[in-house]
Amino acid sequence: MCGSLSDEIEITPLEPPVVEIGPDTMTICNGSVIHLEIEPQSGDILWQDGTTTTDYLIDEPGLYSVTVANTCGIATDTIEVIVDFPPFVSLGPDTILCPGESITLYAETQNAFYSWQDNSTADSLVVSSGERIVSLPPMIVEIAEDTVVIMATATLTPLAFGPDVNICPGEQIILYATNPNANYLWQDASTLDSFIVTNPGTYTLIEYNICSMTTDTMIVIINGDPPQIDLPSAFALCQGDTIILDAAINGVNYLWSDNSQNQQLIVHTPGTYSLTVSNACGTDVDTTIITDGGPSPAVDLGTDIQLCPGDNVLLSPVFSNVDTWLWQDGSTAATYTVSRCRSCKCRCQ
Repeated sequence: MCGSLSDEIEITPLEPPVVEIGPDTMTICNGSVIHLEIEPQSGDILWQDGTTTTDYLIDEPGLYSVTVANTCGIATDTIEVIVDFPPFVSLGPDTILCPGESITLYAETQNAFYSWQDNSTADSLVVSSGERIVSLPPMIVEIAEDTVVIMATATLTPLAFGPDVNICPGEQIILYATNPNANYLWQDASTLDSFIVTNPGTYTLIEYNICSMTTDTMIVIINGDPPQIDLPSAFALCQGDTIILDAAINGVNYLWSDNSQNQQLIVHTPGTYSLTVSNACGTDVDTTIITDGGPSPAVDLGTDIQLCPGDNVLLSPVFSNVDTWLWQDGSTAATYTVSRCRSCKCRCQ
């Protein structure tokens, strides 16, 4: 015999490939990345974009598939990746409401949970004033929040400058707006809350807000004449009475003989009283003499009287310090005869 020869061969079982890269649909937040990994196995790997690695990174939406092939077969799996963006909410700009008005705030964000500051969970909220906040609860991965301020404003009070005025050459007056937190527009298009007047003319202010508007006009006249005052020359003051002296002039300074500086002076006693008025145009002085008019008159008709038909009664008042008489029918005697049942009145001076 010439000898012997042997050989060996190893037969390894090979299974058809199996591949599973995840659920059919996957959602990722914007900016996130999915890491897919193929389990090591015999076969060729081919992703939809030609990549042949076992690891694959996804950061954009779309359809992704992988194929694994060997001599026993081919396996393929596909997933759809959806990118979800964080919630966004905008309530709009801060808002001013007039009395009695309301506004509805809308979240304007889809597929989200809502939580208002009063713990309500609807996608809108009706408000009238105050601060309103909308936000998503902490259980959501992304949170969106916005704040809007709702301010209530009142209707403007009517603007009133007062009567037209005369001013002296070189004099000035200041006109003021009367409604704080309003918008102002003067006749010269200026927008301050006051206006200095130095020249004659017509001056107008418009005050407005979103709820209402008010306006007023004043005419200013330049008058170079000094002020003129005219007090009564003299009159009597009854004992116990008072009288008010009134200069009745606007836009001047007052100085009475007792050094008081009001427009009016209350007089209790007789005497000589003088007033000096002045402005940029000049000065004027006047004097009044108040004499003692004696005690005030007093009169008493007595108690009420019942008068039968056909009867008459003579009214003789009890009086003091009476100079003249005046009854209700114009008669001026000190007594009065009543001849039928009627009420009688007497006025004494």
